[in-house]
Amino acid sequence: MSLEAVFETYKELQTAHPIIGNMLIAEVTYPIASIVSQLIETRKVDFDRVKYYAKIGPVYGLMLYGLMKTGDAVGATVSENPFLKSALGPNLWGNFFNIQFFVNDNYGEHNEFSVKKLLKFYKETFIAKGDNLKEKVENLYYNLKENYYTKAPKKSLKYATFFTFTLWNAFQTWNYEYVADEMRTPIILATGIVWAGIMSTWAIAGNKNLDENPNS
Repeated sequence: MSLEAVFETYKELQTAHPIIGNMLIAEVTYPIASIVSQLIETRKVDFDRVKYYAKIGPVYGLMLYGLMKTGDAVGATVSENPFLKSALGPNLWGNFFNIQFFVNDNYGEHNEFSVKKLLKFYKETFIAKGDNLKEKVENLYYNLKENYYTKAPKKSLKYATFFTFTLWNAFQTWNYEYVADEMRTPIILATGIVWAGIMSTWAIAGNKNLDENPNS
């Protein structure tokens, strides 16, 4: 089967089942990005990390699909301007995705790249404890501030935030202007293998810095 035929088959899948298509391509994109980033940063590959990304990659694909839909929501309620759809949609909310990406990488590195332990961590973080609403809100805030956000390397997060609001904003604007709806997230994922590789490299370096200096 030729590459053109493979692409056409995938395009048909993406048109009929966009969520499944996005999850599948993310399952390929993130492990590859992990391998590339490890070779850049450490000159060796930890395949437990690669398998970790293969397992959580589809969730990232689903999240990115949702992020692209925030741009459509902006178009329906605020403006159809591609720049505004990008800036107020995926590139604004994408910063929360960046935080989660770094947290997941850091937690995995320190917990045997166990998805089971990662799920338990999220349960303990987001299911707030307390006898009333006020106590539960305070507990959730404490969990997010002290147990969640602290796992995202600050310097790496600053880099990601800067490029999300600049280069990615320009790319997303082009994406909304010229790419068909069903192919927007796959284009982001395919192109994003470079971005994911950069993010993974920042994560590895950031984790090391965070271990040496918790405030970094």
